[in-house]
Amino acid sequence: TVHDRMYGLKIYPMCFVGKSMALYLIRSGICADKDEAEYLGNMLLTAGIIFHVCDEHEFKAERLYYRFHIDERTDASNE
Repeated sequence: TVHDRMYGLKIYPMCFVGKSMALYLIRSGICADKDEAEYLGNMLLTAGIIFHVCDEHEFKAERLYYRFHIDERTDASNE
């Protein structure tokens, strides 16, 4: 699910966890396994659909936070 998350003392708005997205892709039958889910996640990252909240990681099925670029534009317009 997409919602605000906290890591340390910083809040990352409107983000999701890479591991959760990978599990969703597998459980819904979109991807066969973790490797395929990571491949698809990296395709979305390369296409500019999603990004790591600190721009430090490629897509990984781990407890890393990602955002949709559309949410970034929406969040910026609300400030």
